[in-house]
Amino acid sequence: MDIPEIYIKMAEKAEEIQKFRLFGQNKQGDYFWLPKFPHLMITSDMDTRKIPDGAVWLPLQHQLQAMVTGEFTTLASLVRKFHDWYFKFYAEQNVLFTSMEQLWLSFVMKERYSKVWNGTEWVKG
Repeated sequence: MDIPEIYIKMAEKAEEIQKFRLFGQNKQGDYFWLPKFPHLMITSDMDTRKIPDGAVWLPLQHQLQAMVTGEFTTLASLVRKFHDWYFKFYAEQNVLFTSMEQLWLSFVMKERYSKVWNGTEWVKG
């Protein structure tokens, strides 16, 4: 899996998302960026005690979608909200992301925490 550098930075700066992972068990196949080494780590049957300090969880698209799915009554309403958000976001920000994870992380941060990515950090918006 090719992880864009910007996604690593976005995930690292999304403190709310990083805390979200801490409350759950790591699952087989979770991705983490290890800035000390630097390299990508994919979990197998690891638990939180085995994740090195400073590791950045890189949620996959389905994990990001699961963070907001409960707020919508149907999948169609989630997709509609994402569609409306994307075209408004794109028109206002003119930001081109290179992965669906970047888009969904931006959507989750806006929907759950009212934050937007300004190119270097998440800010209220």
